[in-house]
Amino acid sequence: MNRDVLSVVGNTIKKEEDEMDYYHKLLLTGIISTEIMISHLIISH
Repeated sequence: MNRDVLSVVGNTIKKEEDEMDYYHKLLLTGIISTEIMISHLIISH
């Protein structure tokens, strides 16, 4: 029984890590595209 509990906890932690990774990539993409937009605005002015 303990092994089952451990594997469930392990899977839950892995899933949360995957979601964090996803949000981290989203955040990075958002920051990079924002910087690109700002630099385009500065260059055009």
